[in-house]
Amino acid sequence: MVIRSCDGEDVPFDCQTAEFVCRILTDPHHPFTMACFFDTHWFMNYRQSS
Repeated sequence: MVIRSCDGEDVPFDCQTAEFVCRILTDPHHPFTMACFFDTHWFMNYRQSS
């Protein structure tokens, strides 16, 4: 798969889309990480959200 960065560069990754999404959400060392913005993981039950 190939990801286009904010500056327009195409960056290849040797993985499937699901693995890429999992890694950007959980791996603080991934180049496109969002994990650095979260200090902990949490999950909300659908019924509790309303």
